[in-house]
Parts: sequence; C-alpha cells; structure tokens
Amino acid sequence: MFSKEKFDDYKGKYKRFLKTSIKLDEGYKWEALGAFEDNWNIGATDMATMIGQAFQQGDGEHLWIEKGDSAKSVMVEFAKMSPDITRDMFEDLYRESSDVVLRTDRFIHHCDQMLSDLQAIRPSANYHYHDDLQMISFYLAVKFPELYTFYNYNDFKSLLTKLGAKSSPGLKEVERFFKVMRVFQKFLTEDEELLEIYKKRLEDSGTTPDVNLFFAHDFMSCCTNSAYQLDRY
Repeated sequence: MFSKEKFDDYKGKYKRFLKTSIKLDEGYKWEALGAFEDNWNIGATDMATMIGQAFQQGDGEHLWIEKGDSAKSVMVEFAKMSPDITRDMFEDLYRESSDVVLRTDRFIHHCDQMLSDLQAIRPSANYHYHDDLQMISFYLAVKFPELYTFYNYNDFKSLLTKLGAKSSPGLKEVERFFKVMRVFQKFLTEDEELLEIYKKRLEDSGTTPDVNLFFAHDFMSCCTNSAYQLDRY
C-alpha cells in the first residue's frame, strides 16, 4: 500500500511541525462540522435554506469557490426545485448499511437527472460540480467525521507518491481514499505523544471535539501543502 518507514518519517516531521509551528490553517474543517451539527435537519420544511446553512466551509475558499455556480449553490437550487427528491438523495447517501461507492454513484446519478430538470428552468445550468466526489465527500465527512474526510484527488495522489505507494490511485477511487485515511488515523493515534500535541493545538484554537478523521486529513494537508514546508522539520 505504502512504505511504513516513509510514513513514520513524515509522522515525525508532522509532530515536530505541530510542536514548533504557529501556522496551521485547517480550522475551516471544524467550522464546517459545527455548521452542519447546528443546522442539519433532514425533515426541514425549507430544504433549500437548511442546506445553505448546514453546508459552510469557514473562512477562505478551501472546499469550494463561491463565485457564480458551485456544488453548494446548485444543490440549493435542486432543493428549491424538488425538496423531496433532494431529501431522498441525502437519506440514501447517509445510509451506512449500503456500500459507499454505490451510494456516491447513485448520488451523482440523481444529480445528473436533477440537472436536466433544472436546465428547463435555468438553461445556463450546465454542471452540478459533484462528479469529482470532493463535495460528496464533504457531505459524508460532516455527517460521519469518524469514518470519512474531505477527498482531494491531487493531494491524495501526492501523499501516496511521497509515501512510496506502488500504485497511484485512480481519479475516483474514493473508497481507497477513505480506507487509507483510516489506516493513517490508526497509526497517528497510536503515537500518544503526537495525539496529545494535536489535541493541545485544537484546544489552543478554541476547538475541543473528539479527535476524528480530520486528524488524518490535517496530516495529509501538512504533507502536501507547500505552504507548511513540512520537509524542513
């Protein structure tokens, strides 16, 4: 899968980074989680308003760009147009008894169908922004943060390359992504010193949630975002 030796090397860099660096611009994930927990209500009468309030990304443009159409703005339009179908889409996506790949495939299929209906109302609507799975992983991550985190193909591919993986992931291997991130989470949390340092960073930032798969996502971000310069540590 990947080199444990290289993983441990980067884990050590990550630990030294957390000990000494001031910069850790990852709080948007916790803001997104808080917004979802405060606002999500699958039974809401006004699905569009609820979705607009529940799916936030904190400061900046880390998860999607709010300029013109975006995955979120189109989903709000779907909810205005067909609230019951939109509700059914999310109920199916959040049904953990079903395989996650099948759920994501069905969600994209429904988005395709809804987009066709939306084009009859707004002809300029030509893309729903869910095909790359990034936004669908966001929906899953804020609902089940202990199981899922935010998918970014380029970051995932870059990290596996750094860790000496024998094969590069396919563009839509989201199941592999979730499995690998859970393995990372296991290895990271087994390091008690690192875990305590990470918890302290969360507390210092005003965040005191239970540690979830965002821990592994922070590790991936620090390893792949050149702004953190992890290789210096």
